[in-house]
Amino acid sequence: MAAEIQKELERLSVVAIAMFNRGRQAVKDEEVDRDLRALLDSSGSTASRPPDMDERLTPAQLIVGRFFFVHESQASYGDTRWRTYEFLHATFGEYLTARLVANEIARLVRLHEVDGLQAVRQGVGRLRALLRFALLVSRRPIADFLAEFFAALRAFDPWRLEIADSIVGDLLAGALYSPTQADIADYAPAPISEIARCANLSANAVILRFLCAGHSTRVQVVQ
Repeated sequence: MAAEIQKELERLSVVAIAMFNRGRQAVKDEEVDRDLRALLDSSGSTASRPPDMDERLTPAQLIVGRFFFVHESQASYGDTRWRTYEFLHATFGEYLTARLVANEIARLVRLHEVDGLQAVRQGVGRLRALLRFALLVSRRPIADFLAEFFAALRAFDPWRLEIADSIVGDLLAGALYSPTQADIADYAPAPISEIARCANLSANAVILRFLCAGHSTRVQVVQ
């Protein structure tokens, strides 16, 4: 049961970061489906579909239908129907976005412990994808939630904090060398240039290193 709850939260976190990386408070049904396929390898598949569930429901509909704090809007024209989703309060999405980034760093830390830095470099594609389309400090609570994640590591797992710092440092060193074999080519939530993607990744890696060191990132983002 606990493992399935974690999977559901991970899927919902993809909904949250779909909004964040598009710079919107709402996201379309087909955008969520596309992001789920790219980031989670079809995690919204029939494996999590109850046997009596309507087979016509999309992965996005299956996910958001289970959570009361996600609002669904519908519009139709002829035979075409559009659905969009948004969180009832922005803080839900901000927490889930930070949670997805933090969990991905934690996964890479565990990978580093077992197989070393080279394995991390081969498996860093999802973290790179998450960080290439928007600045973490553009939503203040996201950086605050991430700061709490690093603070917990500092207090209870300082050796893992050192590994996390080395992973983020390596991410920064390779931020301008893109694309790499590890990158997820199918994940493109916003139509921005490769230069902009590299700039976002570089800035976000710097932000994560500051947070890892226990520093504040209270800066103003100028558009």
